[in-house]
Amino acid sequence: MSAHTLAPPIDRSTQTEWTRARLLRFLLLVAVPPLILLLTACGEGGGSDDDDHADDSPQVGASEEGGDPVVHLDSAALAVSGVVVGTPELVSAGFLPVTGSITYDQNRVSHIGPKTQGRVVELTAEVGSRVRRGQVLAHLESPEVGATRADLHEAEALLEIAQENYDREERLEAQGISSRRELLDAEAELRRVQARLASAQERLRVLGADLHDEGGHFDVSAPYDGIVVERHAGRGEVVDPADQLFTVADLSRLWIELDIYERNLSRVRRDQPVGVTTVAWPGRVFPGRIVYVADIVDPDRRTVRA
Repeated sequence: MSAHTLAPPIDRSTQTEWTRARLLRFLLLVAVPPLILLLTACGEGGGSDDDDHADDSPQVGASEEGGDPVVHLDSAALAVSGVVVGTPELVSAGFLPVTGSITYDQNRVSHIGPKTQGRVVELTAEVGSRVRRGQVLAHLESPEVGATRADLHEAEALLEIAQENYDREERLEAQGISSRRELLDAEAELRRVQARLASAQERLRVLGADLHDEGGHFDVSAPYDGIVVERHAGRGEVVDPADQLFTVADLSRLWIELDIYERNLSRVRRDQPVGVTTVAWPGRVFPGRIVYVADIVDPDRRTVRA
């Protein structure tokens, strides 16, 4: 006699629903950290129809290494389960579309103008020119620089005279010919002329003028390496310290000012590393870091600047 009882005939639609229910129940009960679906053949050799109807449920067992449970699906169970077999793809959950604008790093941009009133004699840099630190951008002439430089030359001449007078008084005092008082007076005059010379030199330095130039000539120079992105001067134009002649920016590092919607604030934080993509270069990712997140929300746009 057979070791098992023959099952009564089962309607095909009833069998499908029954198989789907049992399959879902098994999938919910089996906790597998990364779920591994292994498809195996239903049987080896020619099994009877009675055996097929007797057990259409998925089989759960241990892997060969004795590790995580494995769900085995036969061809019939796979057909009714809706499971799709394929290669998994990584999906980025950190993509956040925002609007924004690219601007200069405000710590590396300089609006350059003269330190005193003057007339532009020559411009030596154009918009787009790459300049080095200390490179001359424009030559100017200034009456104030000319007067200060005249004071410098006068102080240099007086210093030479005062130094000779002091040296003579020092020799005469050592020989007993001149008095100590006359030596002290000569020394005092020497100190006054030295101070006058130092004052003229310092004024020229403050005005940005070279000590060895002549007349009222002085230069406007680049404060650091960068690119001339703006120029607002013309030859022969009279300018003063309130005018901006050039804008020089270091474009090796830029700022991107972003508008973050209020609902996305939880996804943005200070010092957070980010990768930026743009419409202009869709295939490139620009690495960056969030250095600032505003404390208030724009009442009109309902965004926060970052």
